Amino acid sequence: VDFVRWLVNSLQQGRQVRIVADQYGNPTYVRDFVRNLYRLIDQNLTGLFHVAGNEWVSRYEFSMQIAANWNLDKNLIQQVSTQDLAQKAPRPLKGGFVNLQLHSAIQCGFLPLALALAEVRSEFDNEQKNNGLENGSES
Repeated sequence: VDFVRWLVNSLQQGRQVRIVADQYGNPTYVRDFVRNLYRLIDQNLTGLFHVAGNEWVSRYEFSMQIAANWNLDKNLIQQVSTQDLAQKAPRPLKGGFVNLQLHSAIQCGFLPLALALAEVRSEFDNEQKNNGLENGSES
């Protein structure tokens, strides 16, 4: 399960979650990733290209944006440090990618994080609606 789906499900169930505030990365909307990948393929470009969202945020900031987009209780999100979380595998504090080569090779595009999350929510809503119809309910 991806992070967004895990967080939304947890908050919808009223569960408190502990989210690190000192780990940073650049969340990437999969549709943006695919669009940019197709552009690279269409132009027959080769090499090493990082394809990742343009915005660099902490996991905590990202979680707060997700909760806001889904109108979920932000008070269920507890801010912790990486040290406090004691994850089994070590995590970098400053993760993510720099897209300089991608930007210089193609006219790439990434939705702002808030718009990407709105699209993801719409996709989740449609998925739930379709699952309800498949299961015989019409809500």
